[in-house]
Amino acid sequence: MNQPTSVHRPKGAQLVSDRAPNAGLMTQRSCYARSDLNSRGASIRRSGTRDTRRQLAVGLGLLATFACACFPAFEDRPWLVDEPRVLGIRSTIAELRPSSPVQLEALVAAGDGTSTGPVAWSYCTQPRRVEERTGVTQSCAADQDLAPLDAPAVVPADACARFGPNPPPVEGEGPPRRPADPDGTGGYYLPVRAQAEDPATGAATQAFGAIRIHCDLAGVTREVFDAYQDQYRFNAHPGPVAVSDDSVPPPLDLQRAPLSARPGEPIELFVHVGAETASENFVVYVPREARLVEQRENLHVSWFVTDGELEHSETRTSNAAPETSLSTTWRAPPQPGPVFGWVVVRDTRGGMAWTDFRLIVE
Repeated sequence: MNQPTSVHRPKGAQLVSDRAPNAGLMTQRSCYARSDLNSRGASIRRSGTRDTRRQLAVGLGLLATFACACFPAFEDRPWLVDEPRVLGIRSTIAELRPSSPVQLEALVAAGDGTSTGPVAWSYCTQPRRVEERTGVTQSCAADQDLAPLDAPAVVPADACARFGPNPPPVEGEGPPRRPADPDGTGGYYLPVRAQAEDPATGAATQAFGAIRIHCDLAGVTREVFDAYQDQYRFNAHPGPVAVSDDSVPPPLDLQRAPLSARPGEPIELFVHVGAETASENFVVYVPREARLVEQRENLHVSWFVTDGELEHSETRTSNAAPETSLSTTWRAPPQPGPVFGWVVVRDTRGGMAWTDFRLIVE
């Protein structure tokens, strides 16, 4: 895989959590380097007169358990897309076993809409160390310990040993590593990196995400193991997804016309999610109780626009109110013209769906 020689550091490129997939791409917008090489290990590129020495925020949730390798700087408009940003990373199949074929997709947004340029993929070959609190291990973030995921790609055969509950491989003379702990849904995640370039401007951006890998339960009785095999339902992505200015769900398989607003006018935007896979039930093993417990997924929605103001950029469902339509209020900018928007929907187990939409201010 060809590595870009320079990487533009957008304000909002983000990383999906491998520990809290429902959190999605964090709203932490920039993270400044503490050395000449930032903790992502990428080169610096100047955009106009600005030195864009910014680190990609760390966060495939993919919530707060993903933290930056340096001190984060928070901004009050995490939803604003004013330069290329990776808003979503997923595998086409939401949950995969090791050695399964995998196809990856990225949502790359820019000021003039969704970018359709090529994306180069790679995955981390080493897990985080116990003392690390970053989204991926530092060596992976610094362009080391990465392997290409060229088409046709497969999930590494040893993914459950490197990132799951199986005994990790012994490498070198260092102390043996402990198996990874699952997240709250019993899941494990393979960190992947997307490198994209906007074909219109040539600006490059990258982000890390995570794909959910299915590993067998370890350290349980045969009875629990067999029950889990029988009852566990592999995750599916939520969707399809559509955006409208009406609480009544539109046909989700039709391309909708742009929404319109007057300058400065607030309008309520609704995201509608197909009900069949919106929030699924699944079982998770609880070690302290040595039994399986049924849970239900929640949905987490992130909104992004190129102009105007969003009242809420993050909305979510709960088990008590498993809606398939969620809303936010967008206020149009004072000047007329087109505005591009995106919505990314994630479920508790790392499933993800997205769509773009257009608004016309006139």
